[in-house]
Amino acid sequence: MLAGHLQRANIDLNGIVLVSSVLQFNTIQFAPGDDLAYIVNLPSYTVAARYLDALPEGTPADLAALMAEVEEWALTEYATALLRGSTLDADTRARVIDRLHRYTGLSRDFLEKSDLRVTAPAFEAELLRDEGKIVGRLDARFTGPAGDTLGVRPSHDPQSTAISSAYTSAFNSYLRGELGYDGDREYVPSGAVRDWNWGRVSAGRFSRGDGTPNVAPDLAAAMRRNPELEVLLINGLYDLATPYFAAVWTLDHMGLPPELRANIQREDFAAGHMMYVDQSLLPQWKETLDAFILRTSGSVARDPE
Repeated sequence: MLAGHLQRANIDLNGIVLVSSVLQFNTIQFAPGDDLAYIVNLPSYTVAARYLDALPEGTPADLAALMAEVEEWALTEYATALLRGSTLDADTRARVIDRLHRYTGLSRDFLEKSDLRVTAPAFEAELLRDEGKIVGRLDARFTGPAGDTLGVRPSHDPQSTAISSAYTSAFNSYLRGELGYDGDREYVPSGAVRDWNWGRVSAGRFSRGDGTPNVAPDLAAAMRRNPELEVLLINGLYDLATPYFAAVWTLDHMGLPPELRANIQREDFAAGHMMYVDQSLLPQWKETLDAFILRTSGSVARDPE
């Protein structure tokens, strides 16, 4: 969700809100030869396994401390091990596998066969395989029966199948019952339409050639040109579709000076991809957005760091 210098009710908003975002697509694509996605997805595996009581050493009480620990390890020892490729020595490899087992709940044998690299679909299919279940992609707190207990990826997304019919029906009812729309065009839920146009990204001056879509440089350029522009990054911690640490890593690598980095605010929700479907989180959702809109409209001064 983006909102940049919008006008509504005669209020100027000088902010951008990113909800469950991905700006740099190689952070979620697990492309051959590119280890970045494995590194920045790992903390989400840990958060999900903790919630599902699947960590081998039990469930740590302090989630924030666990996140900080695995984020640091992912960027250091784990990243170095992956970059070593086939030159990684046996002792270090065994140590990394032990730590991955501790942080993901996946078996050492599976991690060895995966060459230390586990894609999000593989994690969703493997974590609860012995229970005949798969883990939700949009919200890892949702689980469901596996269609194929030997499958390398889930047959469906338990979270999506649990809620999609409700909001699709509600929107169609609103569209026709309250807005009076009587045309032939049909509302199609997310995921049913795949004909995306990546032309702007591929042809943009910030991406050379036809590489992986990355619009983070566009955001960085906007912030440099307008030093008053603020960004609110809202993450769902149990979101495996657009994992929280991938978004954090991307914003940390935009090359901004310290004074502009201070214009980025991060808010984590105990939620999946769509944190606004959880009624218990609506007060946090409203408070976070209200404060950001008031501040970026000039109604409330930004607190000094």
